[in-house]
Amino acid sequence: MKHIILLLFLILIFNFDARAQEIKAKDAHQYVGKTVTVVGKIKYIVGPGYLTSMSFLLVTDSSEVGVAITVLMKIWSKSKVLNEKQGGKTMKAKGLIEQITKQDTTKNSLPYIVIKNLSDVHILQ
Repeated sequence: MKHIILLLFLILIFNFDARAQEIKAKDAHQYVGKTVTVVGKIKYIVGPGYLTSMSFLLVTDSSEVGVAITVLMKIWSKSKVLNEKQGGKTMKAKGLIEQITKQDTTKNSLPYIVIKNLSDVHILQ
């Protein structure tokens, strides 16, 4: 019986990260320092051009408040859908939400996620 309980506990722990909490883009600032899945509409796209990454600004509804999703070249170059033609579509991105914390920035600095794996980002529509 102890082995079964231990096995169930281990399965629960290893699957916990795989089911990251899903939040709206406008709420990302409340989850800084946590790994979550963010869903939002792509409002702006920057890159690739001469940059080594692409950045997508995800927002919820008509709100300009959201989260920046940065995808490094080594990741977006492997994808057929991560490109500058995705504006207005919905994106789902999983990762650690970070925020610039320097003293000279305002409290309203934009939270961001740096995508580590291609499987962590999806275009839904």
